[in-house]
Amino acid sequence: MGREIRTPLNRIMGTIHLLKDKIESEELIQLINILDTSVSRLEHFSTMAEQISALKTRERKLKLEETSLTQLIEYGLVETSDRMREKNIKVDFTHSEELTVMADYELLISSFVSIMDHAIQHTSPSETISVITSQQDNKTIIEIIDTGKNYTEKRLEDLKRHFNKKTGQLDLSFGIELSLAQLIMELHIGQIGFLVKNQDAVAIQLTFGR
Repeated sequence: MGREIRTPLNRIMGTIHLLKDKIESEELIQLINILDTSVSRLEHFSTMAEQISALKTRERKLKLEETSLTQLIEYGLVETSDRMREKNIKVDFTHSEELTVMADYELLISSFVSIMDHAIQHTSPSETISVITSQQDNKTIIEIIDTGKNYTEKRLEDLKRHFNKKTGQLDLSFGIELSLAQLIMELHIGQIGFLVKNQDAVAIQLTFGR
């Protein structure tokens, strides 16, 4: 399905870019920008759907290499910088030592960026997301802490129940971004966990090693 919708998506995007060059009305330009953002988002979902399909069918094989978490996180923060800038969100990145994991760098970036996108959605403008790396009981952990906004109590309970299990079925009802992140972590013999720190903080943990 992802491949099928890519051709019409590319045509729409091409048309939008042509219109941007020809239209001078500020009002129409704003409408075109809304279309552009929506189509870009749809293309993003299409790409993630293709990734899930390739991983589930083993068409995409893991390319494991020693990966620096500091380098991976810094690159992931660059990938999400535009979305953070829109909400004036800052990031506090804490790491006491250089940690590495054996991972497929490209896939792990996708997983981290998906989790960051989720955290950005649940962080209010001008607030801070904390990213912390640590090692506990032979497990390597990346913890992303958002300010806990826009979660309903039921949504949080469902997230904790589903993702804190040792193994979990892919459930697209939690959103394609979280589903892709979960699948990637499971392929790395890891998992995603949700923890409520307090009424103003929800932590999402990427844990390597079970």
